Amino acid sequence: MSSSSTASLLQRRRNRVHASTPAASTDTPSSPFPSPITAPSTQGGISSPNPFSTTAHNQSLVLRQPMPIGQLKAIGEHHLKRIKLEPDSKHEFRNYLEASSDTERQCILLLHVLRSQDMHKQSVQQQASVWKPSSALSVRIKQMVRRLLLLPSVRYYSGTVETAVMAALRDSQVKDLPNEDSFDVDILKAVVARQFTTDKSELKKLIKDATDSADSDTRNIAVVANQALSRFCPQLKLSLAVFYCIAFIRRHIDKGHPNGKFWILLDDELEDINKDGPVAYVESMEICYEDDIAKYGDPATTKLKVAPDCLGDKPLKWVRALNSLGPNVQRVDTKKRKRARAATEDDDGDDLEDPDCDEGPSNTGTPPPTKDPTSPTPTPDD
Repeated sequence: MSSSSTASLLQRRRNRVHASTPAASTDTPSSPFPSPITAPSTQGGISSPNPFSTTAHNQSLVLRQPMPIGQLKAIGEHHLKRIKLEPDSKHEFRNYLEASSDTERQCILLLHVLRSQDMHKQSVQQQASVWKPSSALSVRIKQMVRRLLLLPSVRYYSGTVETAVMAALRDSQVKDLPNEDSFDVDILKAVVARQFTTDKSELKKLIKDATDSADSDTRNIAVVANQALSRFCPQLKLSLAVFYCIAFIRRHIDKGHPNGKFWILLDDELEDINKDGPVAYVESMEICYEDDIAKYGDPATTKLKVAPDCLGDKPLKWVRALNSLGPNVQRVDTKKRKRARAATEDDDGDDLEDPDCDEGPSNTGTPPPTKDPTSPTPTPDD
């Protein structure tokens, strides 16, 4: 009975193995493992999993569960504390985090990329036409440029003068200025540069016309300086420092520089003088002033009063700002300056001058108003 029972068990085992073996195997002879798609045995209603199957493991690697929205929002809020965004941008970022699926987030991201491209195109197309200085701002720019031309603290007449004026405008909290990070700042800079071009030409013509006058009193440096301050800088006082500025400009007028090179050659000499320090600068200006007195008369012979300081006792805030920024003016390479300017004038700022300016008194245009040499310098608060 024992032998029969044993034979029966062996036969039953063979029958079970035979029943569980598929009719055709897809395993290759070299494969050490059975095919992962082999159907498990279900004899007796009990499923026997294949211990060699890797299908479930591979699916766990490919089909990852998306991160819960709550966890994604927590990560996003953490990074928002590090990176500062505008309120509108924060709102859009949170909408992105709260999207119900990755597909929706990809759509939102693409929309924002396309919108950024549209905004960039619009800004490039409109930057040259959107912003224009208001009438009040144009008046203030003209005032500052004219004052800066005769401030003794100015190092050069062609250079980063536009930057100094723009800084003074912001320090004085002038209205209607464009944002510092906008394209319109380049337009503002071009407007200031154009004003410098016009006013340098006018100042040079005023000094030359007075110098060419047949009246010796009109040629006197005190009278010339008084006329220049009356037209350009009513807030400034007649002072020795202003005489130095006028004498230095007249020195180069007497040299007969061509219009296109006048301010460049003037700044070339200023650069040489400034290299030796402030003491050498004052001594050089003093020599220039003494030469002017010998040639055109002593200001002491006039009745004009000379103040110890051109700024006076109570200078306006924006005049103080200009005076403090004057020493920061630096020269700029002429080629770079030409490329930077939106206006078409020459980089030396002299192309608007009368073509006959260096050949003698102009026969056209409005001459500078004649002033009584005994009249004091006006100081209106414009």
